Amino acid sequence: MNKTILIVDDELYILDSMQRMLSALKYSILTASSGSEALDILASNEVDLIIVDIRMPEIDGKKIFTKVREIEPDIPVIIITGGDIQDGKSFAEKHGAFGFLEKPIELEKLKPLVDSALGKKQNNAHR
Repeated sequence: MNKTILIVDDELYILDSMQRMLSALKYSILTASSGSEALDILASNEVDLIIVDIRMPEIDGKKIFTKVREIEPDIPVIIITGGDIQDGKSFAEKHGAFGFLEKPIELEKLKPLVDSALGKKQNNAHR
C-alpha cells in the first residue's frame, strides 16, 4: 500500500522541492501552504506521516503538532525549520516529534528519516 505524506510549509518552493523528492520515492504526497489548510486536509484524508515547518504565519508548526497529537497521536511528525534551529530541535525533542531537519532539506537526510518514520507507524499498527 502506498504511504501518504502531508508536507506543510508556507514557502512554496520548499513544498515543491520536497514533493518532487518524496514522489520520486513512490510516496503519495499531499501539501498545505498554511496551518488551516493542513488541518482541513487531515480532517478528510488518512495520512501516514506529517512533515511540518515550525515557523509559519497564523497557525504555526507547534500548533499543528499539538492538534495532530490530539486527533491522531500515532501519526509520526517530522519538524523542519530554516529559522531558529535550537528552538525547532528542542521543541521536537521535548514534545516527541519523530525527527527534526534543518532547511535546506537534503534528500540524503530526508529519505532515511521518512523511511524510518513510516516503518515505525506500520509496526505500531501491527501490535
